[in-house]
Amino acid sequence: MLGEHTDSPLMFCVDVDLSDQKRAHRDLAFVTHFDTLTHLPNRNAFETELEGALESCLRRHAGLALIYLDVDRFSEINDALGYEQGDRLLVELARRLGQEQRLTDLISRVSTDEFVLAFPGVNQREDVHRLIGKVQQALRRPFAVANGERRISAALGVSLFPENGLSARELIRNADVAKNRAKLDGPGGLQFFQQHHHDELIREQRMVEQLERAIEHRELSLHYQPQVSVASGRIENLEALLRWQPRDSSAFVSPGEFIPLAERSGLIHRLGDWVMEEACRQQAAWRRAGFTESRVDINLSGRQMLRSDTLARFEACLARHGLTPRDVGIELTENVLIEAEPQVLEDLRRLYHRGVRIAIDDFGTGYSSLSYLKHFPVTALKVDRTFMRDAARQPEDRAIMEGAIFIGHRLGLEVVAEGVESAEQLDLIREMHCDLAQGYFFYHPMPAPDIQVLLSDTAGWSASPS
Repeated sequence: MLGEHTDSPLMFCVDVDLSDQKRAHRDLAFVTHFDTLTHLPNRNAFETELEGALESCLRRHAGLALIYLDVDRFSEINDALGYEQGDRLLVELARRLGQEQRLTDLISRVSTDEFVLAFPGVNQREDVHRLIGKVQQALRRPFAVANGERRISAALGVSLFPENGLSARELIRNADVAKNRAKLDGPGGLQFFQQHHHDELIREQRMVEQLERAIEHRELSLHYQPQVSVASGRIENLEALLRWQPRDSSAFVSPGEFIPLAERSGLIHRLGDWVMEEACRQQAAWRRAGFTESRVDINLSGRQMLRSDTLARFEACLARHGLTPRDVGIELTENVLIEAEPQVLEDLRRLYHRGVRIAIDDFGTGYSSLSYLKHFPVTALKVDRTFMRDAARQPEDRAIMEGAIFIGHRLGLEVVAEGVESAEQLDLIREMHCDLAQGYFFYHPMPAPDIQVLLSDTAGWSASPS
């Protein structure tokens, strides 16, 4: 601004555009309180809102139900479909969960695949179950993804105000504990919080830590159980079985205890890689020592098979140890094959055509239809031990054994009877023309040095009861 009788400026005006700064402040405020993917409140904002809702419930002597939702195996969905498709699925799930909410209800995405929902004013258990039913209905409908549709499930944990906690953090923590307990029940599990769940969770967390240390401290080993020819008694294959003996214990931890725990915690991938590497290393050592007849089979779990690079890792492991596809085989359960992604099945077919033996383990306990056998790359069937146990006395189990062996042979598959523990059972499967047998009647699982002694002894090539 210039003076009236002079050219000298009296005032300077500076025009500053603050729109970018204001936008940055708005963006910062948004990410501070909201999840950027789903636009739902984040955990901190949810806890603040929940505390307000709890104060209101306390004044009105009203209850509140809190549901903690964890999408089952979401990391494997990401592995199979890619992160972009996984994100789209989460956005759609968030939309469905918020679709029928009342104004007083709260919802938050608290981590990658976990949501928390709060329902103030819920006093009756039947009302809680009605709300749970709505959540389950939102999960039940298929989700559109790039290659078609995907169905998901989720573990649900429920805590109730005031009996399971008086603060937001306590209710969320206890619903989380119940959710973890629900995951033990399998996909789609549901649990209401109980105090003993917390005690079990603490025990599991300790065991997970011990299992992680076991991998690092070399407390793991493989034992091998032979499969023998029913006709000749000759040892044909060796199944590699994982064993864990803590340093401070003279006893082994039951595989039935720690392997499901490894599945739930995600440690199964590290364990699976270790088993693959150790089995290939040992088989290569046996090959160099001149033991060229027997094959080693390893078990791959459902969770391992949902990781897209598992079979590529298997091939790389064979190559690293100088082994051929016929040196190490794979055992899978029926359900793993049924639920496998198309790319995994293609990889299995490629391995099958290269000569890798692919066996269905625990045959007869999983999928109800046999039609899948003609569509999948399978070399052998291992009939579950539950049928072997009573086949000599129960006509139904005997019929299942006979049927499995007949179907396997008609499809050109090798058939293995699991759980053979007596001469009577051996005679029975011999009558049925079963190919191979495995069980305590022949050999218990043994550490590698004992197997080598067995294979070194010429008598060891002809199986006799142990």
